[in-house]
Amino acid sequence: MKSMTVWAMAGATVALIFAAQAVAAGPTVDLSYKGTRFGASEQAFLQQHAGENFVCTDAPPSSVGRWCSSKSTTFGNERSNTIAQFLNNRLVLVTISFAPPANDVADVAFDVIMTSQLQQRYGKPTEVYWPGQTSQGAPFWKKVWHLKSRAAITYMHFNIDANGSRLEQRNLFLQSKEAEKLVTQHKPPDM
Repeated sequence: MKSMTVWAMAGATVALIFAAQAVAAGPTVDLSYKGTRFGASEQAFLQQHAGENFVCTDAPPSSVGRWCSSKSTTFGNERSNTIAQFLNNRLVLVTISFAPPANDVADVAFDVIMTSQLQQRYGKPTEVYWPGQTSQGAPFWKKVWHLKSRAAITYMHFNIDANGSRLEQRNLFLQSKEAEKLVTQHKPPDM
């Protein structure tokens, strides 16, 4: 049940990110995931990340394209679960989910360190909601960097209380401009 909630939240979060992508463009920097440029084929991605245990499958019925996922990756020296999404055999979106830090001090430091690393590479974020609040009153922290290529980098930290338990999630979304087609090409499953 918890994983279903995470996927539902991830889907809603991705839709929110796509909706915000049309904001004015920022710096001219190529978007890449650990050296793999967006637009790379699935085969090239797997070759470049051979030691990261990615497993590729067709996307679930709620999405399109192919997904390569790994629960044994790192990003910014932090353990992470990563999903690389391909549309027409081209890398268009990478979603990196981080495990919650061990304590409150690490909790605050994690956000500062991660967003500082992103700011060093991409400059000042073009959108900042730090902190923000969802329509349901849940807190979230979000910074977005829009690139001139219409690619976007979004760091988001949110807390949700669901079914009596608290879900804390930190995600980093790296998306090319082609990622918006993931939403428009979605077809509901046959009834």
